[in-house]
Amino acid sequence: MKKISILPMIALFAIILSSCGGGSKEFTVKNNSVNFAGDLQGYLEVVDGNYTVSKPGSELILTIKLKAIKQLESTKEFDEIRLELTDESGMPISGMSTFTISKSGWCTTESENTKVDNALKSGSGDFAVQFVYDTYSTGGGSLSRTDALKIASKKAKGFSITNSKFKEESVSSSESSSSSYSSTTDDEDDEEVVTKKSGSTNWDKVLADYEAYTDKYIKLLKKANAGDASAMTEYMEMLTKAQEFQESLADADDDLTPAQLQKFTKIQMKLANAAAGL
Repeated sequence: MKKISILPMIALFAIILSSCGGGSKEFTVKNNSVNFAGDLQGYLEVVDGNYTVSKPGSELILTIKLKAIKQLESTKEFDEIRLELTDESGMPISGMSTFTISKSGWCTTESENTKVDNALKSGSGDFAVQFVYDTYSTGGGSLSRTDALKIASKKAKGFSITNSKFKEESVSSSESSSSSYSSTTDDEDDEEVVTKKSGSTNWDKVLADYEAYTDKYIKLLKKANAGDASAMTEYMEMLTKAQEFQESLADADDDLTPAQLQKFTKIQMKLANAAAGL
């Protein structure tokens, strides 16, 4: 019987502590244009200036100033803004991912989202925001933060807002019900799988709890990478929980449906991609 193991994720913590530093490095870039691309064009623009890209800890960030020029309609809500660094000819730097302010996906920026929401609500005024380098949008296929910093510090001269999106409207409950029965290939199926195999364990709940635990563990890895001493204390608590999950999932392979096994693999990949980006 194939056994499921989550022990490699525990070992990652020690690796992060021993191999990842939190030294601060920085360089400056200038906006190529004040204009936005995407849905927020006409609502926000970039304030002309030279801005700093830095890596004070685990995150690679670009702090810039934006200006609200039009109030956003109450029926709309922003979801994300993306920018990319460019070389002296204005071309994107090969291998680099984008920087983002986002409400969705793995790279969320809660405090910065609030700043953007408030500015769009008022429709006027300048404000400073931090864009975070997003290695997750490419599934880990782009340069890590450390490598991106090394290359961009030599090549980057400017940046452009490449996309901005409104939050998609919620699908009606009737449409949602219909799609949940008719679709068999969408990623959402992972969330709606009902255990049909024998046994009393609710594996859907176990996997949901494990995903929440993994998200928390990724945040802990980032704290450790930034040199936060409190991470070690939290790690001991997380280690106990990891051992509990290991016991729960060790012999689960025979009881999980193919979709549930796929979901477990995706959770593991989420952690691996996060670690690769440190």
